[in-house]
Amino acid sequence: MANIQDAIKQAQTAAADMVAEDEAAGTQVIEASASPAGVVTTFAKPSMATVSASTGVIPRSTPFLKVNEDGIKIGKDKTYHQGFKAKIDMTEDQGFQVKMTLRFGSPAQYISTYDGSIADKGGSWPDAIRKARMANPNCEPYHSVDVVLTLTEEVKLKDEVLPVGYKIGWNSSKTNFSDWSDFYAAVAKAGGIGAEVDAQIGFREINHNGNTWGVLTFEAL
Repeated sequence: MANIQDAIKQAQTAAADMVAEDEAAGTQVIEASASPAGVVTTFAKPSMATVSASTGVIPRSTPFLKVNEDGIKIGKDKTYHQGFKAKIDMTEDQGFQVKMTLRFGSPAQYISTYDGSIADKGGSWPDAIRKARMANPNCEPYHSVDVVLTLTEEVKLKDEVLPVGYKIGWNSSKTNFSDWSDFYAAVAKAGGIGAEVDAQIGFREINHNGNTWGVLTFEAL
């Protein structure tokens, strides 16, 4: 009888050991799949604040402004404009948002981040930098800005008229950020940060090293 009981105890112990090993193995598999390095990362619950911080202030349906040495275009319309009047909310992360941008490849590709963690095209910012440097080893992030421009006068396109209050998006190139920076400094000096500011939007031509392009200009009214 004692031998049978001993055998039962040994079988129960062995079964318990197998369950423990299976559970441990399962835990290891879960941990290994948590990240490529096999390190468990902490999950941070998304919030609208963090999502907004990674996607920018310009609504997806907003047409973007484009500028070159011939003038300003709005959205897909091919009409060139010499300038227009608009209102800018000089509240950071509301009327404008500063970001870091990468430019690489041919034709040029652009990837940005607003929070230094998530790239606007998806994936992480460190991965975006690695991707950019595979195409251009000397690629470095630069400061740029997204701005929401609200028309304070009508703007005529080829087939329509944009009314007062219509919103247009603009994001700066590497060389155009200084124009925005100068405008911001002038508004700050006048005490206009955090308020809506009327501005004359224009453009100017740049010639450098045999290349010609245009940049957007801002004048507080």
